[in-house]
Amino acid sequence: MPIPDFQSIMLPLLKLLKNKEYYALSDVANKLAQDFNLNDSDLSELLPSGKQPKFRNRVGWARTYLKKAGLLEQPARGIMKITDKGLDVLEENPKKININFLQEFPEFIEFRTINKDSAKLEEEEIDREETPDELIDKGYNLIKADLGQEILHKLKDNTPAFFEKVVLDLLSSMGYGEGEVTGH
Repeated sequence: MPIPDFQSIMLPLLKLLKNKEYYALSDVANKLAQDFNLNDSDLSELLPSGKQPKFRNRVGWARTYLKKAGLLEQPARGIMKITDKGLDVLEENPKKININFLQEFPEFIEFRTINKDSAKLEEEEIDREETPDELIDKGYNLIKADLGQEILHKLKDNTPAFFEKVVLDLLSSMGYGEGEVTGH
């Protein structure tokens, strides 16, 4: 089964906390992984940065958004508990909780508008499936690939002597000593 997007995790996460107890983020992530029938391969899939498992990252972002809407609280690092407002939401029996649903809460709107410049960006964000970390990684990889292509293009469009000088500068910067441009 594919890893659910962070918005699809929000309602199951809130339901998991309905007994008003304190939960560690790691325990919640493990229980949600079982509920979503994720296998070891799914759970070991990393973000493009290679620094964090994708599913745990998405659970973390679902928690953050629910916290910003006031539906759960975080009394200590990595610990969470449902709030009375969160229980009220569960009593309404929503079919799903996503960014659009969270727009009903003034705390969430305030959180979202602190750093927002345009309504267009906000509309795009409501429909997205990636977490902010995934978007940063995707943007970084896009810039990195574009930069690589631009460098190759500039190297191919220049003279052999220019290429030779670039290679010698690179080798020198890497600590392989100084070279001499022959121009041939």
